[in-house]
Amino acid sequence: MIMPIDSESLELTFHSQGVNMRYLGMVTQLSVVPHVRDLCITEMIARSAKNIINKQVAAMVIEHQRRYQDNEDRRELLKKQANNRHYNTSTGNLNST
Repeated sequence: MIMPIDSESLELTFHSQGVNMRYLGMVTQLSVVPHVRDLCITEMIARSAKNIINKQVAAMVIEHQRRYQDNEDRRELLKKQANNRHYNTSTGNLNST
């Protein structure tokens, strides 16, 4: 009998027996050892939390990139407007922007 004691040994035990981690729920239901059942539940919660956090961080990064690009576009527009004003005033065309 193999007895995992932590998350890492649980994963190693699964893989050494040829069992994919997606079967955590099934192993939890079939386990008669309370320690293994608790370890599997903890692992499922940790993996779920990791997926949720990763998705939230990815969404934050995408939002930050969008805002940065919007700011870059705005800076580029302001730069062009300033250059146009400078050109127009230096050529004597004061009414154009």
